[in-house]
Amino acid sequence: MSGAISEGPGVVVLAAFRPNPDLFRMQLESIRAQTRRDFRCLVGADGDQEEVRRLTATIVGEDPRFEVIGWDNNVGFYLNFERLLMAVPEDVAWVGLSDQDDRWHEDKLRLLVPLLDNFGLATGQSCVVAWPANEVIVKRTNRRVVTAADLLIENQVTGSTSVFRRDLLTLALPFPRWRTVTQLHDHWLGLCAVARDGYTVDDSVVQDYIQHGENLVGEHERRHPRSLLGLWRLITRLADEYEGAHDPISCARACQAVSFGWRREMARTLTDRLE
Repeated sequence: MSGAISEGPGVVVLAAFRPNPDLFRMQLESIRAQTRRDFRCLVGADGDQEEVRRLTATIVGEDPRFEVIGWDNNVGFYLNFERLLMAVPEDVAWVGLSDQDDRWHEDKLRLLVPLLDNFGLATGQSCVVAWPANEVIVKRTNRRVVTAADLLIENQVTGSTSVFRRDLLTLALPFPRWRTVTQLHDHWLGLCAVARDGYTVDDSVVQDYIQHGENLVGEHERRHPRSLLGLWRLITRLADEYEGAHDPISCARACQAVSFGWRREMARTLTDRLE
């Protein structure tokens, strides 16, 4: 594809799993309302695909830009995003990531996609909103550009606010595998972008990040660390899940796997692919 990245069409990939109908409607309608319209939206149903197809058709009607691709097996959001990204056509210029339960501001794509002329990935800020009260918890997140080493330790790339160049997928796919809850598609894509053309963070608020009782990854834990008792309960739960026991040695192994194992695996995979 010739010309600036921002001049080409794109694909938005939306990972869906048993979506709340009201939140799903809000998200799809916000994507349809984008002032930039030269994109397709691939909705990836991670199991229960017929229900996702029905909901999508009810919400978007005959809008040809929206397509549901689905699988009967549920693999979780990390691998569902991988399946979706593998389905992105080669002839598009850029890719946007979407969760199933946020609300995009109408100028999100218009603001972020032009940044890809100079960077491999662009992301923005979110307004954190509690649902269904529609109460603003945080007016603006504080994502920022950091060094590769710092990004490896603390992820600054929120997938649902991000767009990236299509050619980044030649480095990013397939995703590295790690067996803990810390494997995150946006963390991996952010590191791949740093290795290629860098990333940037726009200070604009580009979406409402909706917090509700079923968030898999939320902003609350990032801003409000657990108490010591809460942290200990989390560690013992993870040790039981990954080690089968919560004695001190099992807890130490689980902490190592969750905190360092995923980061080591990303670094190893990236190093191997760049050689």
